[in-house]
Amino acid sequence: MGVLCALVMTSCVRVLPPAPVSSPPQRPELWVDAFAAEGGDGGRAAALKQVPSLTQPTSVHLRSGLYRGPFIFPGGTRLEGHGEVVLFDEGNGTVVSTPGPLALVRVSVQGGRLGISATGALSLEHVKFSGHRSAGLQLVDGGLTGHHLEVGSRVDGVVGVDATNSSVTLHDVKLSGPLLVGVRAKDSAVTLTTVSSEGPATAVQTLGGSLALKGLRAAGGMRTAVSVSKTKATLGGLDVTGHEYAVLGVGSDVDLDGLTSGGAFGGGVSLLNSTLRLTNATVQRAGPLGGVQLLGCTSVLGAVTVTDSQAWGVMVRQGTASIGALTATGLRGGGGDALHVRDAKVSIERLEASGLEGSGIYASNYATVTAGSVEVSGAETSAIVVERKSTVSATRVSSRGGRGPALAVPEDGLLTVDTLTAQGGDVAVWADCATESFVTVKAVTAGTELPRLRCLQGPLGPGR
Repeated sequence: MGVLCALVMTSCVRVLPPAPVSSPPQRPELWVDAFAAEGGDGGRAAALKQVPSLTQPTSVHLRSGLYRGPFIFPGGTRLEGHGEVVLFDEGNGTVVSTPGPLALVRVSVQGGRLGISATGALSLEHVKFSGHRSAGLQLVDGGLTGHHLEVGSRVDGVVGVDATNSSVTLHDVKLSGPLLVGVRAKDSAVTLTTVSSEGPATAVQTLGGSLALKGLRAAGGMRTAVSVSKTKATLGGLDVTGHEYAVLGVGSDVDLDGLTSGGAFGGGVSLLNSTLRLTNATVQRAGPLGGVQLLGCTSVLGAVTVTDSQAWGVMVRQGTASIGALTATGLRGGGGDALHVRDAKVSIERLEASGLEGSGIYASNYATVTAGSVEVSGAETSAIVVERKSTVSATRVSSRGGRGPALAVPEDGLLTVDTLTAQGGDVAVWADCATESFVTVKAVTAGTELPRLRCLQGPLGPGR
């Protein structure tokens, strides 16, 4: 009987049709015109004169004019400018505050300590920031997407976009004036494409999080163009003029494909305790910190060219580096070496260098260098210098027109060369045999003569 009742009850259950999917309510629309007469109702034909205090998400259309803040917009608000629209505040507060989401289209934000302060989602399109005392945009625990943005300042110490624990995606950004930092982010995921920086001390700076930057033209800054610390960074298409460094990294994982640095008054690229994969880099007229400086790093370098610079082309200390091709010309001051290695392990496939105040390869302080083809012309010192418990082995070495010995082992170093060409210079090989230095040259080309040294193993036996 119980089973029968259950069957009856089951058969009597009515299947209801699914409830219709309700579309989100439409935001009310308001029109505002700074030149409108008083008493408008906010319709298109009877615009309000000022932006009212909003209590719900609203779509606000702003006609040309100046609109005094500060403004506090509820989440879900959208402001769209029609003409030249300026939201401003002459005080020391924030021009626009919102918990987000908020969308701004074709407007300018001027004045105040902060231009926009938000904790939620922001969408910006054709927005200009200027005249702020602290930052153009400050975002915490939010998300920012935007394109066609302009951030400028006439005073020092202002940050353009300042994000913390947020997601930032920007395309086509122009940074100008003496900004302290154009885009600054902490513990955030940042994606930037097509960025122009003219004047900011630092164009982009990150601490923690990630950075994907493709397409940067930076000039006129007094600090690092791109600074990353504890960041997973993917960089490409960087064109930097001036600045202290083009790229500076600490404790970061950096992929850099495509760099042109000109006139850095410090150095081109400098990384500390980081991992680097670098390809297609050209550094010109770098200052006393050289073209590429790697301290305690694990690095893979592809094609690197350093010209008319001070110090060195590439310097590696306390780490490892694998170098594909290094071209260095016109290096002077601070040693003037194409490849300078200290207490590190380096392999290089091809080195071409000329006009060096120093050497093609300088290895010191327990360094280990393995080289393929080494071609050096016009070196003031040598093609290769090895000292202080260091070891260098090279497949082919060509030294032409140098002033010193082609190969020099001044103090307790080991050098092995499979084939040596030495033309010009005072001697093909010089070594201080009293300090346990030793040189092995397996073969020489026509016209290369080896001196008689008891610590030189030549192709015809010791001292030949």
